[in-house]
Formats: sequence, structure tokens, C-alpha cells
Amino acid sequence: MEDVKWQYVIMDPIEIYPAFIGGTEEMYQFINQNIYYTKSCQQESARNQVWVQFIVDTTGFIINSKIMKDTGSGCNDEALRVVNLMNEDGPRWSPGEHDGRKVRMWVNLPIMFNVK
Repeated sequence: MEDVKWQYVIMDPIEIYPAFIGGTEEMYQFINQNIYYTKSCQQESARNQVWVQFIVDTTGFIINSKIMKDTGSGCNDEALRVVNLMNEDGPRWSPGEHDGRKVRMWVNLPIMFNVK
């Protein structure tokens, strides 16, 4: 995974934000279809929200993904795995744009686990 320097990453404001190709609803459908409730995740509370932070690079690939705050949850690793799965079969994000050029940008994505 490429290590990105802060000065090359746009934080905000930006003209066009990165977006999952197909929209937010399709992104969450992808997540729900690919998420596995591991034993350690199933032992957590009934609802657990994990925030994953990553950069969408200028080609639409996700790089430098990480858990924003480690809650000690068994769901953290699974959330990170599913986000990184978005890179398989090509990019699934359209990159951000600013001043007519594609730019790298941080994205903070909440993933909700509903353990039954």
C-alpha cells in the first residue's frame, strides 16, 4: 500500500467529492453483501458502528485505509477488510476533483454492524 504524504491530500473544501460508483445505496449494498459477522464481532453489543478512514486516489482506488478510532471491537478488522475489498476488480470510486484536476481526498465511512 502506498504511503501518502499529507501535503498531497486534499482535506476540504473541494469542488467534487469522491463517490462510490453507483451511489451511496449501492455502496452499502456492496458492504452488506460482503460483510461477515466473525465470532469476535458477534460477541459485541447488538449495534456497533465502526468508522473507517481512507484516501480515494486520483484513479479511484482506496489507499491508506485504517480504523479511525479503535473501539476494541471485534468488528474493526471486518470493516477494514470490506473497505479494502472495494479495490478488487478495479476502482469502485470516482476521485474528487478540484480546479479541474483529480485529487486525492480522505473519506470517513461509517459501517454499522447489527448483531442479532
